[in-house]
Amino acid sequence: MTRFFIQRSAAFLTLLTLSSFSSAALGQDSDLRKELQELRSQNSSLQDQVKKQAAMLESMNLRLDQLSSASSNSVQVIHSPVVPDVETHEQGVRSFFNGHVNLSGEAGLGLFYTHPGGLYPKSEFRVDEARLFIDAKVFDDIYFFTELNLTTREATTETFELGEIYVDFENPLTLFGEDHLLNLRVGRFDIPFGQEYLTRDAIDNPLILHSLADFWGVDEGVELYGSAWKLSYALAVQNGGQPLLHDYTNDKSVTVKVGYDPVKWLKLSASAMRTGALSVVGDELSELWFGGGFIRNLSPLSTTFHAEVVQGDVQFLFPRNQLKLAGGYLRSWETDTLSKNSRGSFYYSVEDVQKITTRFYGAARFSQILADKSGVPIVGTGNFGNYFFNNANLTEDIWRLSLGLGYHWNKNLLLKSEYSYEARNLTGDRSRHTHFMGGEMAVGF
Repeated sequence: MTRFFIQRSAAFLTLLTLSSFSSAALGQDSDLRKELQELRSQNSSLQDQVKKQAAMLESMNLRLDQLSSASSNSVQVIHSPVVPDVETHEQGVRSFFNGHVNLSGEAGLGLFYTHPGGLYPKSEFRVDEARLFIDAKVFDDIYFFTELNLTTREATTETFELGEIYVDFENPLTLFGEDHLLNLRVGRFDIPFGQEYLTRDAIDNPLILHSLADFWGVDEGVELYGSAWKLSYALAVQNGGQPLLHDYTNDKSVTVKVGYDPVKWLKLSASAMRTGALSVVGDELSELWFGGGFIRNLSPLSTTFHAEVVQGDVQFLFPRNQLKLAGGYLRSWETDTLSKNSRGSFYYSVEDVQKITTRFYGAARFSQILADKSGVPIVGTGNFGNYFFNNANLTEDIWRLSLGLGYHWNKNLLLKSEYSYEARNLTGDRSRHTHFMGGEMAVGF
């Protein structure tokens, strides 16, 4: 009996224990199911948030791509021709950041010397040039650009001068599926003649001096420009005369340039320009710069004068070597009360820039002007008063050989030196020569 009682008691205790474990297990299973359900709910919520964030990021990336595309269509930067890994464009130093105003600039600081009779007979330390550029996005593809010349090599006073100031209407044909084909520029801007004016700034020029012809100028007017396939063009109508505030004749300056880039390393262009009739009393000088001076009248009886010029450019732009050839013909006319006189001049230049190392380069340029036998005013590196305004020192023939070395610290800092020899023949079988030596530090930001 006692054994039976013990056996029953043991069985009862065993069942009770098993029942307790079963109840505990069922309770734990219920808790686990609740926790699993909560985790699934949280995971689902997190997945929804991740999808929303991914959609937002995709939308933001699309907007950034659109803004970058619009900005890249407007960015036009000129860099030194001896740095082949930097993209080169035609229209000037520009950078737009999503519609904000952008300030940039460049300067050249140097030591120049010419022997007596030249421009720098006293071994001058010079602020060769200093410019500030301001850009702003007005609306979509409409941009405003202005240039303030703090000083330039050609300046005769120490006051600030206005350089370029214009509004660009870029890609107005985009709505019709055409990009870059037509752009409109209105204001005061570079005369789009030839190729050398694009690299006149100290930070872009591999040498210190320029070619003898050195065509350039800034004038008020309108310009159409664009590109399609491998062709580019520019058509500008401008005042023609030097005064900034007024034009003194109805006849306007017209410039046409057509470019063709058949391959990446070859650039061809042809330019033609007519200055328009300029008033001796009002305009006085052309806006076009030639031979270190301007186009001007020579006869004291002249009432109007004008010039016409054509030029061809060929550029071979290899990674380690760049060869640039240019040549053309200029003819000027003067009209007085008795007759109409004209004088012609042939000119050409050859420039070669050879990379020695990644940063170090050598440069050489030879240029010449074969003027009319009756002579024309050409300054070169001579004294401005002697060779531009003095009709007794008109030049028949002049040539210049320039040799230089340069070092690119980086794309914004250039150190360079140059030696040039210039020889000229004046009317009356007289000859003159000028030596130039200089060193310059060019900076940009």
